Order: sequence, then C-alpha cells, then structure tokens
Amino acid sequence: MASASSKVGGLAMAVRVLTPLAVGSVGYAAWRVNWPVLVRSFLTGPGRTSRILLLFFVLFNWKNMPFAWTYRIFYSIVYHHFLRKSPQLPPRALFKPIITETRAPLLEIDYNLHKSNSTYFTDLDVSRTHLVSYLCQRGLHKLTDNKATKLVLDPATGHPVGGSMGIMLGAVSCSFKREIGAYRGYELWSRVLCWDRKWLYVMTHFVPKGAARPTEWLDPPSRPGGWTSGEHQLGNEAANVGDIDLTEDGEWGWRRVEAQRRHGMDMVGQFRTMDDMHALFDGGSNGALGKFGPC
Repeated sequence: MASASSKVGGLAMAVRVLTPLAVGSVGYAAWRVNWPVLVRSFLTGPGRTSRILLLFFVLFNWKNMPFAWTYRIFYSIVYHHFLRKSPQLPPRALFKPIITETRAPLLEIDYNLHKSNSTYFTDLDVSRTHLVSYLCQRGLHKLTDNKATKLVLDPATGHPVGGSMGIMLGAVSCSFKREIGAYRGYELWSRVLCWDRKWLYVMTHFVPKGAARPTEWLDPPSRPGGWTSGEHQLGNEAANVGDIDLTEDGEWGWRRVEAQRRHGMDMVGQFRTMDDMHALFDGGSNGALGKFGPC
C-alpha cells in the first residue's frame, strides 16, 4: 500500500504544480510532431511488421510493462483524492465492497495456461489502494494537519501525535478456488473486514466479470466516548453488542458497526497468529538443505 497520510498535502501540492507543467509539455510535444508522417512511417517503413506486432504486444500486456504497477497505484490515489473525490458516505458504506475490473494478460499466464498465483498480489495492491483512498480520503486529508484536527492522540500525554503516519502492508494470505484463464475478465471485490489498534483487515474476492451485481451503489456514526478511546484506542471494548443480529437489516448505529468489527476480528483470529511464526526462524542454527540461485 504505497501511501502515507502525512504526505497527502505534499502530494496535493505536487499534483497542482506538476499537472499543468506535464499537460503543457505533452501538448507542446504533440503540437510539434508531424503526426501524418510519423504514422505513415510507423505503418509502412522498414521493420513495420516488428513494430506493429510489438505495439499489439504492449497494448495487450500493458499492466505488466515497466512502471505500470507504479502508475496503477498512484493513479488510484490521485483519482480518489483529486480527480473524483468520494461523496459523503452513510455509515453502512464502511463495510461495503469496492469493485475494480481487470484482465489476465499473456505475461501473467503460467505453464498451466492460467493466471499465475504470484500475479494476484499486484492486483490486490491496486484494489486495496482504491478502497482505502475512497473510504479514507477525508480522514487522510485531516491527518495531514493532526495538530489542528487532533484525530490521533498520544495515549500517554493526550496531545496530538506528531511525525508521519504511514499505511503499510503487514501480511497477505490467499486461498485459490478456481483458475483464471488467459485474457479472461474478472473483478476484485475488496471490503473492510475489521480493524484493531494497528491493522486494517481487508478482504478481497476475485469474481468472474459480470457474475455478481450489487443491488445498490452506496463514515462511521458517532459513538459515546469516541472510536479511538480506551486502552487500545478502539473505544469501549466492554460495550455489550451481543444483541445485534447482523443477519438482518437494521439501522447502522455505532453498536452495529462495532458488532460487525468484532465479528470480523473473530474471523481473522487465525491469521493473526501467523505473526507468532516469526519466532520459528532460527537463522540456520539448526542447519539448512542448501543454497541455490538465482531466483
């Protein structure tokens, strides 16, 4: 997750300054180019077959070209923060999925002729960035001036926390159910599952394109004592929300949101124990099978 809330203000300034320069430079370069001659030379000049085939190869595999991942990530951030800001969202939107579409190009296909397992993670990066940028856009902007907004307080002093706050990827766990064929279109449905003091847990489903249709296209409600009070800054964790039935529709007040968060924490409990596996690394003190490469 390539973003830091403390740098949103700097990114905004960079976008405002660099965008006119970039547009002006591209426009001037396009104006200076003799397009009819360039296109004619490209399509009819020596080596045209190789150039045309290379052009089609790049177009059909653009998401795997150099710097394409970086472009996809930063486009997601810029799009939701500056180009199309998210509207005021109702409380129930917190756990709703965001849908992104893509395909499995040739460069993502393995020897089984379907999408390689290792390539799922780049799609997950982009989908998570869309989700966090859309849901947390207003909060991230407020965090750029934490001293004034006082969104994050030091538990020891009660004063606003200074310095930077980054959003980093802690761990990923995948369960593969069915293969994705070459150039098959699919959707990533990413939603907030739950959160604790340190982590935001996001769940993503890979779905065949068009297989599911949302019935509707949709900020958490106020809570007594706030959402960041208590020992773990998760509010009053002793609050009783056991009477909330999440299987039935109901008003999305703070108790229902908290019940949904606790339900998600129960589901990710086994994944959280994976952090304990770091203690199993012995640095080779008990030997190793061998060393091979390159990887």
